[in-house]
Amino acid sequence: MICDGKPRKLVCEILSVNRSADLGKKRDEYEAMREFEEYLVLDAITHWVRVYRRNAEGLLQSDDQIGGSVRLDSIGYTLDIDALSRDAGVL
Repeated sequence: MICDGKPRKLVCEILSVNRSADLGKKRDEYEAMREFEEYLVLDAITHWVRVYRRNAEGLLQSDDQIGGSVRLDSIGYTLDIDALSRDAGVL
């Protein structure tokens, strides 16, 4: 995917009330978009994060965690999950 002439490497998703679509159908759709290296799913209320990363075969594999921080290698950034939730006023 190209936006503003630049390739995009990361998709971020905030979970909605329709969690099954966010964690199922959308995940499958993003896996088919080979341009993305990582797919981040965040539940701001529980501080739960799932990061999907492409393996050598190009398929998405997930890592889950609650709180703390998560490294987003595709954009060279470490996301502080607790600070994000605190700054958003959901703590």
